[in-house]
Parts: sequence; structure tokens; C-alpha cells
Amino acid sequence: MQEQEKDIEQKEILLEKIENLKEQVKEINKRIKFRNGISIGLLDGLLKSQEKSTPRSEQQKLIQGGEQMKYRGITIHKNKNCNTWYTRHRTKDKTYYISAKTQQDCYNKLKLLLKKEEQNKLKQLREPRTKETKAITFSEWYNKWLELYKNNVKESTKRAYKSLLNYLKALDKKAINKITSIDILEILNKITYERQKQKVYELLNDIFKKAKINKIVNDNPVEIIQKPKHKKINGIALSNEDEAKFEKILIDEKLDIFLVCLYQGLRKGEVMAITNEDIDYKQKTLTINKAINSRNELDTTKNCYSNRVIPLFDKTLKVLEKYKNINGRIFNYTYKQVTTLFENIIKNNFNGKKYTPHSLRHTFITRCQEVNIPLHIVQKWVGHNIGSKVTNAVYTHAREHAELENIEKINDYMNLYT
Repeated sequence: MQEQEKDIEQKEILLEKIENLKEQVKEINKRIKFRNGISIGLLDGLLKSQEKSTPRSEQQKLIQGGEQMKYRGITIHKNKNCNTWYTRHRTKDKTYYISAKTQQDCYNKLKLLLKKEEQNKLKQLREPRTKETKAITFSEWYNKWLELYKNNVKESTKRAYKSLLNYLKALDKKAINKITSIDILEILNKITYERQKQKVYELLNDIFKKAKINKIVNDNPVEIIQKPKHKKINGIALSNEDEAKFEKILIDEKLDIFLVCLYQGLRKGEVMAITNEDIDYKQKTLTINKAINSRNELDTTKNCYSNRVIPLFDKTLKVLEKYKNINGRIFNYTYKQVTTLFENIIKNNFNGKKYTPHSLRHTFITRCQEVNIPLHIVQKWVGHNIGSKVTNAVYTHAREHAELENIEKINDYMNLYT
């Protein structure tokens, strides 16, 4: 009887020690950051060390606790209807039901299950947790593309990009890596005007090309789509007769802005921005370094080649001398006013011919070719890159026109003798 009481007393002392150890572990865990499973490992180590230090006979008594065995606080029960044993282990996601013929087998199965569960937890803690990156949308990448690759373009160009986005609303919130060639073809096929269709194609091609370089997408869906064709209408130079007629109308109606375009080969926006500070009357030079855009704002020139100092020809000098005392812009028109004035001249005097303000620039280039000014000099004067296709195209057109005139001369000559 005394031995039994002694055993019970030892059991209670040991149970108290275990509870104290558990409380100590809890306190330690509060101070230790969960990293690579340290807390779980520490608890397991302490419990194992306690098991080693406790005599085997005492362990068995502790585990059995009378008729029922426990492991980590989970009780193993005996079935009432049959001679088997069972237990349940609940987690956040699942409940495990374990059964066996003997109490010891059920205990071993439970122990194995918890060990595997602990190993899985340790594995998860040791492995870096990779968060699934949210797929970037077309709109998000467009903004990044604009920031990275189009930071230095003119504001007017950015506005042009923004206007093209109206055609791309279907792609706006779509993950860019999910956009297919079919999605793009459907958008392109809805665009009526070929030039707009081409611009949207070029915009998308560059956006996806840069996305592929940055590994945002694996493939460029635009690459396999044929580029929309757009027949560019080259500017038409005025014939010699029309030029003489046009010049007389401008002088009579005092529309000097167009005379300067014609005499210097300038763009409409460049002429509109001229001030007396740009003119050197003694050296006879004109500095072009700004332009008025379609929103009537003072803007940069078209590109880096457009900034230039050019000779001021005699006819131009005579026109501009009248404005020597003007402060600010010499020709203070709005963009729309200039367009309307020119359209009215053509409509009233040239029987619906398709001349535009840009035709005056082409006329200047053509006249330069006719008097054999070297191409690279003309390109410098008009603000084209050396080797520009535009200037070359005007030169070629002028040569073809001159060739046709000479063919007619030969034909007329030969007809004299028939």
C-alpha cells in the first residue's frame, strides 16, 4: 500500500515537471522568431530529453494513465461495441480517424501520423515561401513601357499614344501574358481607317516586343500578324504655273505666312513659332528651334534634325523686314486658322487640286533639285536626316517630272520632220 502511494506521488511529481517544462517551452517560443522550424524542433527536443531521463516503467505509467493511453494530449479510446481501439486527430483542414486492434497499435499509428505532420510543417518552414506573383495587366505594362522607353518623347506623341488606347479598351484589364494574336486581330479588324490600323499595330508591336525582352511575356503575339498596309500619299509640289499664281494671290492678300513656307521650305508649325529673336538680319540666317502644335501650344520641333540654323533667302528677308518691330510671334494665327486660310485659297483658285500647306515645303525641295542643289544641303535646310526617304522621294518625283517634260520636247522635235 505504501509502495503504491509512493508511485502515485512520483507520478504526480513527474507530471508537474513535464507541465513546467511545457510552460518553459511556451515562454521560450514567444521570444524566438519562427524560422526554419526552430520552435517546433526545440519543443520536440525537450520532450525527448525528458523521455530519456524518465525511467521506462514510469513512461508507460504516464502514457497509460490507467485504462486509457494518451499521446500529446490525444486520448486513445476503446470501442464499446467491439474489442478495438480508436482516436481522432483534428487539424484546421482535416480530421484524421485512427483505429487498430490493440491500444498499442493505435498509439503507434497516432505517433507516426503526428511525426509526419511535424516533418511537413518543418519542411514548409525551411523552404522559402514563394508568393504567386499577380499577372501584370496590359494597362499596367503600358504605363511601365511609357515610363521606361518613351520618357523623352514629345507630349504630343504621348497624347497620340493615349488616343490609340481607345481602340484597346478590351485589353485594358487583361493579363498581358494571356493576350493572344486572335485578340489583337479582332481589334485591328474593327478599325476602319488603314493608317489608324497601322498605328495601333506599330504601338502594340513595340509594347509586346519590350515585354518579351523583360520576360513579362514568353512570345510577342503581334509578330505573327501581317502589318496592315497603308498607301502613303506623298505631298504634291506645285507646278511652275500654279506656284506663280499662288505667289501672286499671297502677295495680294498679304498672307505672308505662306510665302515664308514657300521660300524657305518650312513646316507650318515652325513658321507659326518664328519671333524676331530667331532672325539675324545682318548675317541673313533664321534659327528654327520650336514649333506651334495642333493645340496652339509652344512645342519642340518634330525631331533633333529639325533644330537648325538656315540661310535667309532674299525673298524671305524682304517679307520679314516688315515685322521687325513685332514682339513675340510674328504670325499670330491659330493652327486651325492657318489650315482654313490655305484650304480657302485652294478651293477658290485651283479647281479642287489636293494641295496642302505641306505642298509648299515639297515645292521648295523640288525647286532646289531643279537648280542642282546637292541633296545633303537641302536635307539640312528642311530639317531632314541625311539620307531621309522623304527628301529622296521628292527628288525622285521631280526627276521623273523633268524626264517626262524632256520626252515631250523630243516628241515635238521629231514631229517637225514628219
